[in-house]
Amino acid sequence: ITLGTHLAMTGTTVDTTGVSTPSSSDTFTNKGLDCEDTGNTCTVPVKIFIPFAGCNNTTAGPVWDLPTSSAATAACVTGTNTQKGVLTFADGQSAQTYIVLPSDWTGAIDVKLVLAGGGSDTSGTVIPTIATACTAIDGSTTDDPTFNTADSLSTITLATAANRVWSSTKTAITTTGCSAGQIMHIKAGRATDTAASPARYIMLEITYRR
Repeated sequence: ITLGTHLAMTGTTVDTTGVSTPSSSDTFTNKGLDCEDTGNTCTVPVKIFIPFAGCNNTTAGPVWDLPTSSAATAACVTGTNTQKGVLTFADGQSAQTYIVLPSDWTGAIDVKLVLAGGGSDTSGTVIPTIATACTAIDGSTTDDPTFNTADSLSTITLATAANRVWSSTKTAITTTGCSAGQIMHIKAGRATDTAASPARYIMLEITYRR
């Protein structure tokens, strides 16, 4: 018995050549999938990028909101060819921003923080941190939530050349108390580490699923 061109049965043996199964790895070409059609569910990663600061000529300004104490400081990094705004973080300093979680948000949120070692440091470690807190957008909650315990991102060990650009990552940051459709406050910080100079935070990449 031959069923189409992909499934054949000879005696009691089934030839599954070319048949997709739940555990198989397949590449589909010229196929359409309507994620909004009845019974179809598609989960896709979405990436957003948030710079920490900007520069007007050599005048730096923060893009993130700064707290009333232990705040990071905006600075300009002026190169021969580029001008870049950064927030500089000493141990224990922080800055905040926020996004709105989409109504179909699901699953984990991952982050990647891009930074440069501060000053002339050529040794030591930098440990960025990220904490979240969420507020419902239905008039039921004051927009002043308590942050979850901060997650430490991967430790960066500075190399022998100063001012190199690094990335520090964390898969599945803590989002306790957060739900789809809410404001998610994000606090970036720096844990106690061993690099002497402030670290220059350039950008945060956020990956969420919807």
